[in-house]
Amino acid sequence: MSPKVADIMTRTVVTATVDTPLPALIDEMLTYGISGVPVVDHERRVLGIVTYADLMCKPAFGGTRRGLLGVLADLFRGRERRWVSKSSGLVAGEIMTTDVQTTLPNETVRAAARRMIRFGVKRLPVVENDRLVGIVSRSDVLRRMHRSDDDLQAEIAALFADPARVAETTDIDVSVVEGVVTLRGSVRYPIELPALSAMVWRSPGVVDVHVLATAREQNPEFAEL
Repeated sequence: MSPKVADIMTRTVVTATVDTPLPALIDEMLTYGISGVPVVDHERRVLGIVTYADLMCKPAFGGTRRGLLGVLADLFRGRERRWVSKSSGLVAGEIMTTDVQTTLPNETVRAAARRMIRFGVKRLPVVENDRLVGIVSRSDVLRRMHRSDDDLQAEIAALFADPARVAETTDIDVSVVEGVVTLRGSVRYPIELPALSAMVWRSPGVVDVHVLATAREQNPEFAEL
């Protein structure tokens, strides 16, 4: 049975409201060692999220992606009072990201991982009946899958090298990045490609499968019956 988000999510979530001052948000992140805080209303509906990236490139720092180097440069040049004064008056509603990707408790960990990779996010608020019930991070997902890319690549390459499992006419290269398996190369017939994809999906730790391989010949007539 595929693990569900509910199996790995953190149920006690540090949250903010749209009126939470920026200094309080930063204190929360430092205290709990987190890099993202969901912003909710009084019924725990998710309105947005404030992340480390929001703090670095939103109005608190002039609207540019300054990052830590820019902040340190100001500190060394004695200009820190300007942005500290400016940012201290901001609230979560002014800097939060409102287009929030979320997940459901009964969604599979694989599906949640695919969404994180697709949208380039490190955490997903977990919602049920439109209410925040938890949060899941990329580190939570990776711990659950406990497979390195190198391990996955070696395992799948070994499968494809086994003549008892794969036709000798198969010429496939396997690459794995963050659990996403990409198959390049060629097979003899198109009908072989879905079978290879299904074989890869059975390996624990696979987040997604991209089949970029091609077929050298058309399917034999019996395959169309």
